[in-house]
Amino acid sequence: MVIVAALNTLFNEVDRTIITEHWSGKEDLLGTIQKVLAQADQLIGKARLEKILETIGLRKPAPLA
Repeated sequence: MVIVAALNTLFNEVDRTIITEHWSGKEDLLGTIQKVLAQADQLIGKARLEKILETIGLRKPAPLA
């Protein structure tokens, strides 16, 4: 799940042109990876994904209400 969270952050927060500049694989594979990550995101759930990102230091904890 940590890998999914980290890759999801990379693909969602880094400009696509930067990713494609550094992508050495086939373009269609990049699209496939993004589709798989979207599916994994749905399976994991947004709240759990955010908690994982907080735990590994990619997100700040949500403020307490």
